[in-house]
Amino acid sequence: MKPTAFDNFHPALALVYFAVALVLAMAAPHPILLALSFAVATLYGVWLRGGRAVARSLTWQLPLLAVIVAVNPLFSSTGTTELFRIGTQAVYAEGYANAATMALLLLCMMQWFANADAVLGSDKVMGALGGILPTISLMISMIMRLIPQFVRRGHAISNALNACTAARNPNTTMVSGDVFAEEAESAPAAKEAHEAKRARRQKRHAEQNGANKPARRFSAIRFADHLRTVTTLMGWSMENSLETADSMHCRGWGANRKRTTFRRNRFRTYDASPS
Repeated sequence: MKPTAFDNFHPALALVYFAVALVLAMAAPHPILLALSFAVATLYGVWLRGGRAVARSLTWQLPLLAVIVAVNPLFSSTGTTELFRIGTQAVYAEGYANAATMALLLLCMMQWFANADAVLGSDKVMGALGGILPTISLMISMIMRLIPQFVRRGHAISNALNACTAARNPNTTMVSGDVFAEEAESAPAAKEAHEAKRARRQKRHAEQNGANKPARRFSAIRFADHLRTVTTLMGWSMENSLETADSMHCRGWGANRKRTTFRRNRFRTYDASPS
């Protein structure tokens, strides 16, 4: 993370800045205003977190929003421009427009939250609001670290499943190739043998099931792998929430109304000058 001008001031200033940006995006859900807010949040994120970090976040955010835009009009029967019907349910163009607006709003909020997490962090949020609103400040700090934590754990689970031969789908090598091909490719002879064996398997599988079956089989295997990752991630998250609650209780959370912080942040006259 790059150093910002907020580092020289009280954390409350950065907190107010990002709160105003989020409130403006939610209070005025106009497509043009949301597009401007998303552009500013994205450019700020590229400068603050780097282009690769923003691109990685968009790789899972955009498909999620596409699903929301595609599914939401099926449950919202309001509008005047009817596009088609599914049974007795009419699907309107206004439903897609509203879904796209809400998806853009959600995308803006996720980008602003990612930027706020990079600038503030949990320690600054606790330092700014811990003495006034200890419970709310703790909730905000935990929410800010939730999405990055989910992404890191998802990558860890996926890497563990790919590295574990017992957890890997036995049919994966028939379509997508052996995930441990890098080890076989270390020697030329092993590489040639591996390629020939994989070609024979693919040819035999194509002759038995047709040329279009491997693609569908590969999609089914990928979906099963993603479903296994999500299931493991949900179980890990619920278990971690219980451990976090027990740890907070053992450390005396809630035993005293006045809590201290490891960093003292005093609001000075110098901090009031930008406002």
